[in-house]
Amino acid sequence: MGLFWRGKRQQPGQPIAASTINGPIEQAEWMSRLRGTAPIQIKSGPGGPLIGITNYKSFLAVANGNIPKRSGTAAGVGSVYIVQIQATFSAGGVMASCTLTTSSIALAVLNPSSTAMTSGNGIDSGMYCWVQQDASGFYTVTPLECS
Repeated sequence: MGLFWRGKRQQPGQPIAASTINGPIEQAEWMSRLRGTAPIQIKSGPGGPLIGITNYKSFLAVANGNIPKRSGTAAGVGSVYIVQIQATFSAGGVMASCTLTTSSIALAVLNPSSTAMTSGNGIDSGMYCWVQQDASGFYTVTPLECS
């Protein structure tokens, strides 16, 4: 779930209400008080743009480039693309198909594992991984695939 503000498009000649200006300003002020990071979603709907913050704690992602393994006490640093799952369901509520697509925004991650894949990388580029936010607000990765 997330917090959403739905903006409405103004028609030519229509007076601008205070709520039209103050709504996005109040939302931006609230977002600036958030601790850590949260992906921002902007969607378009019949009522106009829908802006929201989704505070994911853990999610599926794809490695954006090779992510190194931990060396001593230094975590490997890399980035991932968040995976979005698009499913269709049959009339009985059973999942009929599932498509995995990736976002276009790279998210910085840390790899706390010293285990390497056969390539020598902690996580190879394009591999699916599980991302989880730690207590400090940083995102850490765990590989889901082995090479």
